[in-house]
Amino acid sequence: MGLNYRKHVEAFGNPMPDVPVAFIKAPTAIIGHDDPMRYPPLTQKLDYEIELVIMIGRPLTEGMRPMDAAIGYTIGNDASARDLAKGPRGADLYSAKSQDDCTGIGPWVVTIDEIGKEPDLLMELRVNGEVRQHDRTNTMEWNVDEVLTYINARTRLEPGDLVFTGTPAGVALEDGRFLVDGDVVECEIERIGLLRNTVRGASRVVTANA
Repeated sequence: MGLNYRKHVEAFGNPMPDVPVAFIKAPTAIIGHDDPMRYPPLTQKLDYEIELVIMIGRPLTEGMRPMDAAIGYTIGNDASARDLAKGPRGADLYSAKSQDDCTGIGPWVVTIDEIGKEPDLLMELRVNGEVRQHDRTNTMEWNVDEVLTYINARTRLEPGDLVFTGTPAGVALEDGRFLVDGDVVECEIERIGLLRNTVRGASRVVTANA
């Protein structure tokens, strides 16, 4: 889910969208806690985004609310190749959001009954110990139930799906301090835990039009 925190949107001088903005991320982008975060060879502007992530654990049956299919929360770092986000014919979120071995998830899943269906949790992202993002999950424009309802109306949610709910202000796109090889990115959400990944240089060099 994109553009779900007002301060994040307004940092770029943009109005809040009237409806949620959703996109699909390739599963090959996902890495776990303490796995190396591979610097994508196509980008020179690798950004971070701390996000509350919802895990779907039950099949949705007729008349069931999407939130009732969720089993827990975890932490995500929705890594974004900012210089790939705009293609020749408009937005290219596939290229920006689906780079291999780059999007952290973890360190574990905390069940819904431990936190509740309307979470109000402090979230903080640090790069090499420096705080870059700091906000609470209850400042989302569309809450977790609204996010799941919007997505499920378009693409049926299935057990095992991971739904990212958007990021607050403070991303590198705001000030140009993008990630580099060796950076340690820590994403922490209270009552869930800490997700840590270290950026590692690209293993190959290719051109953007490959």
